[in-house]
Amino acid sequence: MIRSLRLATLVTLALPAAAIAGGYTPPVIEAPVVIAPSEQVATPLWAGAYVGGALGYAFNGDDRVGMETVAAGSATPAGESLDVSGAAGTLALGYRWQRNKFVYGPELTVDFGGVEDDYANAENGSTFDDGGKSEVNHIISLKFKGGSLVNEQTLVYGLAGVAYGDFTYTQGTGDGAQSVDYDATRYVIGAGVERKVSERLSVFGEWNYYNFGKTDVFFPASDDSDSGVQTVATPEHHLIKIGLNYQF
Repeated sequence: MIRSLRLATLVTLALPAAAIAGGYTPPVIEAPVVIAPSEQVATPLWAGAYVGGALGYAFNGDDRVGMETVAAGSATPAGESLDVSGAAGTLALGYRWQRNKFVYGPELTVDFGGVEDDYANAENGSTFDDGGKSEVNHIISLKFKGGSLVNEQTLVYGLAGVAYGDFTYTQGTGDGAQSVDYDATRYVIGAGVERKVSERLSVFGEWNYYNFGKTDVFFPASDDSDSGVQTVATPEHHLIKIGLNYQF
């Protein structure tokens, strides 16, 4: 009995000593590792190259007719004006950059179609009583367009650039008509709004104003003649168009 008590006492005293000596180590629970989601940088919706096409109508042209007989006095039709108008088509190629809400870049366009007007001179007895005609053959423009996003899908912009125009001016009608081709370079300004209908396709409406300054147009009396008639052509017009752009 006394021996059993001594054995129990020894075991009881030995257990704490074993724990102190490192016989028992509590488990270490590591905190869970949280993996932060990777940051994704959104690609600008409007940035990149694009091609486009549009249909429109030119109006409110203003070219005052003032035929003058070179080296033989002058005759000026009273109140005559060539107000060119008509349907027009546009093809475009451009590139845009986007910085937050600002979108900007160059655009090359070609306008073509039936933009023209003619006149009839009411001054009987003058050289010009058969009338005449002015035609816009085509216009090539290099524009810079820049604007701001109203929302992610809608862009409002303005534009300005250089425009090169090719024209035909006709004096007279029928067999006696005489036509002269000429060109002029001046400027174009405008504004528009464009809206995305898908990631790559957008629709737009745009106004352009073309001004080509003043160009002397001379109609020689005969081949290689220094005499004849001339006028100062002042072609200008407005163009409203609606179109589609496809972004690469």
